[in-house]
Amino acid sequence: MKKHILILSNDNPFPVNTGGRKRTWHFIETLKQNYELSILYFNSPQSTKAEREEESKHFQKFWPIDRKQPQSLRKNSALQRIKDLITATPWEKQYRYSITYAKKLAEILSQYQFDFIFARYIYQAQYLSQLASKLNGVKVILDFDDIDTRKAVCQMAVSGFNGVYDKFRQQMNNHFLENYFKKILRTVDTCLVCSEDEKQYLRQKKFTDKIRVIPNAIDFAQYQIQKPITDEKVILFCGVLNYEPNKDGILWFVRNIFPKITQTVPDVKLLLVGRDPDNEIMSLANNQSIVIHRDVPSVIPYYDQARLFVVPIRFASGTRLKILEAAACRRPIVTTTLGAEGLNLQPQTHCLMEDTADHFAQACIEILNNKELAMRLAEKNYEFIKRNYEKSIVSKSINAVFSEL
Repeated sequence: MKKHILILSNDNPFPVNTGGRKRTWHFIETLKQNYELSILYFNSPQSTKAEREEESKHFQKFWPIDRKQPQSLRKNSALQRIKDLITATPWEKQYRYSITYAKKLAEILSQYQFDFIFARYIYQAQYLSQLASKLNGVKVILDFDDIDTRKAVCQMAVSGFNGVYDKFRQQMNNHFLENYFKKILRTVDTCLVCSEDEKQYLRQKKFTDKIRVIPNAIDFAQYQIQKPITDEKVILFCGVLNYEPNKDGILWFVRNIFPKITQTVPDVKLLLVGRDPDNEIMSLANNQSIVIHRDVPSVIPYYDQARLFVVPIRFASGTRLKILEAAACRRPIVTTTLGAEGLNLQPQTHCLMEDTADHFAQACIEILNNKELAMRLAEKNYEFIKRNYEKSIVSKSINAVFSEL
């Protein structure tokens, strides 16, 4: 009889159209070969009957939970902020906690037996610390692929503060969040991260020493580009466009980098492709040099058009699946150091890597005007990513984690 894994997710697993869902799907696709799978997740209002039917193909049981606000939603008032400081409560604890989700998980653990619980995010693992008596020897694995405490430090460095009190409040909140994460991790048997950088961070912060690296991966067969690198001067960015690190990167690129590029390459065009652009992002489109394509069924046609892919990320954690996609599509990349973090890319060999607006712009101009350079970078990166991050290679590491517990 196959062992049974309960997956705790904060999102529908389908459609597989975001970086987070792609990572989740890779685990599902790998584990279902040897295990029975069930899943508890927050349901999206946009979910369809076809998605429910798809879930029934992969899961023995699945429980969608409507995403509701917690019963005691913290009011964003000065008094509440003072209470948070006094009680050492991180903001995220209140905003991320769902009483409905907690009650359903308790009910499931009372009715069903599982060999493993796989918490896809740390905010799903928080419920387990309250249910320790119901675990009864169940092995708990946490996929900690987006470390908010690390991302917050980068964001504070980029965004700055609105005065001394705001700086104090944000720094204290990050300290509270670190302590909260340490508490959650006490219930976890193994913690998974995307890179050695993340592993060293968790050890340095003394979060846990039970850490395994499971990098993001990509199925090269899904990225069959029809056209070689184009002569057109087209720059591409793909991602969830309202995701804060992506949005910040887009605004920084459009306001501080793209104008420098257009001075040298006046016919350049920027394509912004992805889900959920908000009004501020939509306002960037001018139907000439900047074009936005929202909620597209596939990004492949836009890679076909692109000469260059940019990753102007200034704060984040984990690793960027968009870099793996661009590599699989054989397109050269200009990225910040943080954008490429954790993937072991070498500047000038696999990509161009710059952190100031002037240098980032110059790197883009260099690739736009030098097709030989574009092709060389793209090919070297394609070979490196396929050798290290192809899905079948990483799947072996996933299976090893579960088989060794």
